[in-house]
Amino acid sequence: MHTRKLQQIGGGTLYLSLPKDLVRRWNLKKGDVIKIEETADGNIILYVKEEGMETEESYGIINLTSLDIKSLQRKILGMYLLGYSTIIIKSFNEINSDIRDFIRKTCRDFIGLEIMEETMNSIVLQSVINISNLHPYKLLQRASLIANSIYKDALSSIVSGNVAIERSIARRDEDVNRLYFLIVRVLRTAARNHKILRKFEISDIDLMEYTIKSIKNQTIVRIALNLRRIGLSIIDIADLVL
Repeated sequence: MHTRKLQQIGGGTLYLSLPKDLVRRWNLKKGDVIKIEETADGNIILYVKEEGMETEESYGIINLTSLDIKSLQRKILGMYLLGYSTIIIKSFNEINSDIRDFIRKTCRDFIGLEIMEETMNSIVLQSVINISNLHPYKLLQRASLIANSIYKDALSSIVSGNVAIERSIARRDEDVNRLYFLIVRVLRTAARNHKILRKFEISDIDLMEYTIKSIKNQTIVRIALNLRRIGLSIIDIADLVL
């Protein structure tokens, strides 16, 4: 964090100097326009370049040669949750068909993650969704509706012994898992982009409370996680009974 004192020019104009390392990092020069915005919670944001809703391209690289299947899955999950727009999987050797099928199946666990390019020894995954159009509350509401339908149908399947309903429950449980992962991705991306936060009508303080502190002992992520656990528990119960 940098600290600067306000300086005064002439009769009353105040100005604030920028640290040299920031000037170099953003390649700023005399005459560049810096936009100033005041937020509802009293903060001032400086924009040193035109900022779109989406964050800048971020790349994650996974070295497949030294990983087993489970480690690969965890790596993809971690980069997806952190908001990477592109995940590049590389190997010194040719990637065999079993690994390719596994990666393709893994992508189906994450909403918006698609295979965009393949070569003999690399696979490029890319997020094709616009985070700014996915309000976390709406995603949470969707997950809640699915979890509620799982609960009702699970009771029905236990009473009737209908295995077809159980299969439908399992598919919807997967949807809850995918929504949970997406909610985490959206919140982490919004934390790095104030324009997305403003579109969601979430302040910096609200974001901290949603993701760190407890609101009536429940944060957005905690609620989503609990919905995911409810779905898994219902599936276990149905498996035991049927």
